[in-house]
Amino acid sequence: MLYDNAKLLKTYEHLLLITPDDTMVKEVVNKTQNYIENNWYDKQNGGFYGDTDSSPEEAYYLKNPRPDEKPIIDKTKFSDWNSEAIITYLYLYNVTKDSKYNDMATHSLDFFESNLVSSNGAYHYQDVNGTIGVSGNLLDNAYLLLAFVDGYDTLGNQSYLKTAQGLADYSLDNLYDWYSGGFFERNSPDTNIYKPGEQISLTKPPEENGVISYALLRLYMDTNNIEYLDAAIKTMGNQAGNIGPVDEGYYYVKASQIIVDNNLMSDFTNAETRIDDIEKQKQENFWLNNLINGTGQTNQSFVPSDIGLAKLQGPIFLLVPIAVLSGFISFASPCTLPILPAYMAYTFRTSKMNVLGMSVSFFLGLVIVFVLLGMSAAFVGTYLKSNIGVFSEIAGVAMILFGLYTLSGRGIPGLKITPKSPVTYFGSFTFGCILGMSWTPCVGPILVGILLLAATTVSLPTGSLLLFSYATGLAIPLILVSAYLGRVDKDSIAWRIIRGKEIKIVLANKQFSLHTNTLFSGILFVVLGFLVFSGILYSLNQLVANTSIQQWFFEIENRLLQVLHN
Repeated sequence: MLYDNAKLLKTYEHLLLITPDDTMVKEVVNKTQNYIENNWYDKQNGGFYGDTDSSPEEAYYLKNPRPDEKPIIDKTKFSDWNSEAIITYLYLYNVTKDSKYNDMATHSLDFFESNLVSSNGAYHYQDVNGTIGVSGNLLDNAYLLLAFVDGYDTLGNQSYLKTAQGLADYSLDNLYDWYSGGFFERNSPDTNIYKPGEQISLTKPPEENGVISYALLRLYMDTNNIEYLDAAIKTMGNQAGNIGPVDEGYYYVKASQIIVDNNLMSDFTNAETRIDDIEKQKQENFWLNNLINGTGQTNQSFVPSDIGLAKLQGPIFLLVPIAVLSGFISFASPCTLPILPAYMAYTFRTSKMNVLGMSVSFFLGLVIVFVLLGMSAAFVGTYLKSNIGVFSEIAGVAMILFGLYTLSGRGIPGLKITPKSPVTYFGSFTFGCILGMSWTPCVGPILVGILLLAATTVSLPTGSLLLFSYATGLAIPLILVSAYLGRVDKDSIAWRIIRGKEIKIVLANKQFSLHTNTLFSGILFVVLGFLVFSGILYSLNQLVANTSIQQWFFEIENRLLQVLHN
């Protein structure tokens, strides 16, 4: 992989400065540099290829002998990986003054400046056919910004400074949180390559925020633009509690060193009035407030401010029924299928008196997950989204244990499985939360917009009201069914099916009682628990979200949004 070798090369070159007579260190530097130059460096166009594939994969893990033919080189050029390589070769030039390293870095910077940087910021890659793709990600803009700042500081090329300023300004306009500080992970216009809602990610990845903070501080030193200093310091403050190990913390340490060595906090304090004026103006035109009039299946038409609502030309009382109807549509779509078995499992364990209550509790649990995941600007939402894999594994184990507990019955010795009512309403609420984490890939255009409303504090009441409205539409069908079951005669066919019956089995002169409903519930919870724990249920929902029938439901939501636009 290019990025591993680029970091390795820089690290060992630095070690060589400390131990210049170490022959092993010299060998690592020479062989790593030669491999990168001879296999990955594009001498004709500039830039570095991505990796070397030891195809087939079994050879990589030494399960089979490596093939005799030369390994395949992936000639895709990735912006973030190339940035690491460019920074490394600028460092090599700085410490060795070897013009070859200057040429390699310059040729690569020129390539990216001409091909992968535009008014849309940095693109993620260019493939072997020259096709470029994927814009609007913090990852690429942060690393390329640092590479061009490094290029200007090392080589003095004014064009690199201009490109760095363009990347910084794009990132501030499209990725920066002007309310809380920190840069969001993604705000991509490439709606055709992302699932509904995924082209915008309001998480703030610590490592990339550290990179861009360091780059902005260095850019401030070059330009004296107070916006860069403000954003860098506010980002470091926003991320202070999230900085992890070396990879995430390295650039925060470098940034802190610049601040201390150059007394930049004094600059920041002295410019407080100017900074307040800048932030007020930026907040009025905050990019998240203006995500309206989008197209396609990821239309972001609900905006998180009163200004945005006014632009929709629809008052809140019009948005509420749209949200309710959207919830009802979501329930009718194929994406809801994985939720229904869990609901049925709980229903089969209920009595006539609490079906409605259990339905309400179940869906409240489902909805609270949407709220937390949607509020990505808040600590709880960010933490939950960043660790959703761990939470899913814990939830899966809990479901399996609950299923086994259900199957175990009461009374030892012997096994007696009889119908039981749910343990508590809280239990039903909990399982709604668990299924909500696996259902998130099926979030549609309208709910995405509502979650964006809830993600910012400026319109939290509006977002919360719309989430409640959406939840109401999602819950209405099952609540109506539950209410119906609560009114029909307990001897009706419907209740006879729900009640099931007790089966008695005699084995080794011992009689065991098995109730069909509880047996069904226990097995179903074990199966669902495994699917949640393994991530299969989440993956299945991702597949369902891409089916033609589910896309048809998403299109219905888009048509509802057009009602507001018109």
